Amino acid sequence: MSAIRTCILLLCFLLPVTGQPVAAQTKMPPLHLQAQFDNPYYFIQPGGAATAQLVYLLVQVNAAPSAEQNFRTPVNIALVLDRSKSMRGAKLQYAKEAAQYVIDRLDKKDRIAIIAYDDVIQLVSPAKPVKNKRKLKKRINKIEFNGNTNLSDGLFAGYEQVQTYYANGYVNRLLLLSDGLANKGITNRFLLMDTARRVNQSTNVTLSTFGLGASFDEDLLEWLADWGGGNYYFIEKARKIPAVFKQELQEMQQVCIQQCRAEITLPQNWQVIKVYGSPYSQKENTLYLDFDDVFATQTKAALIQLQLPATQTDTFKLPVYCTYRKLPETILQQTQMPLQVQPTANKTQYLAAFDSTVLSHVLLFETNQKLYDAIAIADGGNYDASGIAATELLKKLQTQLLRFPANAMLKKQFELVQNYIGQLVYAAQYNEYQQKMMQKNAKHDNYRIRKKRK
Repeated sequence: MSAIRTCILLLCFLLPVTGQPVAAQTKMPPLHLQAQFDNPYYFIQPGGAATAQLVYLLVQVNAAPSAEQNFRTPVNIALVLDRSKSMRGAKLQYAKEAAQYVIDRLDKKDRIAIIAYDDVIQLVSPAKPVKNKRKLKKRINKIEFNGNTNLSDGLFAGYEQVQTYYANGYVNRLLLLSDGLANKGITNRFLLMDTARRVNQSTNVTLSTFGLGASFDEDLLEWLADWGGGNYYFIEKARKIPAVFKQELQEMQQVCIQQCRAEITLPQNWQVIKVYGSPYSQKENTLYLDFDDVFATQTKAALIQLQLPATQTDTFKLPVYCTYRKLPETILQQTQMPLQVQPTANKTQYLAAFDSTVLSHVLLFETNQKLYDAIAIADGGNYDASGIAATELLKKLQTQLLRFPANAMLKKQFELVQNYIGQLVYAAQYNEYQQKMMQKNAKHDNYRIRKKRK
């Protein structure tokens, strides 16, 4: 490295965005942004003729460990619990225990609302600071099962309660538990998903969903959590409800980054083909990736598949910006990473420049999506066709794994595909309950891989 380049790099570390000199800092930034193309070059034929081609852009954010060992993020939450007839017995009892567990782990700076829903909405306890825990638990114990599943009104009531005490510096989130299909109120999946998306984008209130048993709509709850900025959980047995709520609460209380959004302005005529791993929106040629809440040490990733037009022969510079709020601060911060992709007619140079990290994510996200597709075939009852699709996927993944032998997430994906194929062999002999549970487990495991969740 030349002396001039060394000086430039040092100045970059010593100068903030304003350009004013400050003392060098060794403190880790609260959020690390990483963005890279699968190849810093795109190939053009000798003589300058280009062809339309696909490129991939990987964007990742990673939250630093909490600097304060005992720091806990306060929460402002609404627990929205299904109390329809199908929740009778152990299901409702474990749901009550989970709600009481949450209350025991909160203190006076936290806020909570408790809502039970069937055909109608019961406001068990309106949003308020957690002061009299004993009184809250008594109210929870009085919840009784009744009626059908008006999921939409439960959702709206929960959002209303969280917004009552909305505060910067808090995790403002709705936790929705359901064991059945939405059969009252708004039942259209896309209207419900759009509600979650709009509320998240306009108010920064996030949504986590919990599906219990064999009869709920797992696709709806996963999509609600995705577009609502939270997490989706499949709970196979009622006795596991408290443990799952415990995991969600622990992660909420470790959230250190909020309103995390990446922004990329693409060159004219670049086309977004697909975005994996993150909710997104696009306005003209600017793409927005919504990472929302990020807890300490968590990594979130999005993979963008782009098509470059055949007429391109220029070098392109496109910085990736990321805005976020570091808790407990209330102001928005911004970080950025410059990107560049340029043409080359040197095929050797082009082929040698592929980035293995991005390529492993391409394999992971595309395999993950193809497994979803295979599972969807089985949703229609065609287990043989699903098995054929999954087997083809397994063969491809097995070959590609040789390139990334140390990639733990790809190994998990391989094992999931392998296990699912093994279940499909017997799926036609399963009863209806077993078939539903097979599908829900496979989708949930696939979701957790896509979200990089342990």
